[in-house]
Amino acid sequence: IVNFGIIYGQTPLGLSLEADISYEDAKTYIDNYFKKYSGVKKWIDNTIIFARSNGYVVNFAGRRRFIPDIASAKRGLRLLSERMAVNMPVQSGSSDIIKKAMVMIYKKIKNEDDIKLILQIHDELIFEIKKSSLEKYINDIKNIMENCFTLKVPLVVNVKYGQRWSQL
Repeated sequence: IVNFGIIYGQTPLGLSLEADISYEDAKTYIDNYFKKYSGVKKWIDNTIIFARSNGYVVNFAGRRRFIPDIASAKRGLRLLSERMAVNMPVQSGSSDIIKKAMVMIYKKIKNEDDIKLILQIHDELIFEIKKSSLEKYINDIKNIMENCFTLKVPLVVNVKYGQRWSQL
């Protein structure tokens, strides 16, 4: 709650209601978060400044989103646009990563009979793999997902497997 709320502009009041804590505690969490992760605050501020100057934001893969109301005189509309400007590079970047990974994995497994990519849920991929072929694919899938883009922060993939989703 704290991490994503703060990144997307949650106020102490919003955090206090969401996390069922006092306003003062919520303000302390937010202040301490930005002290510890000062680069996040700088990135948020720079992203908003860029959006105001250019009328759009762009993610690391070059995808753009126009933010026409970023300089609106209406405070609510402007704040909503600022949240959209900060959200877009993160969410669309995640989307680009998983889509590229899916394409790369598909190219690797498209002619195989013992594995099928059956579902994507946000940043997760669910496969049906014959038990006897599990080891054949795990490392390749993990490697593709972790390296389909080169970023400053490494992508880390956790692999889980089981007979049913409830076991994961």
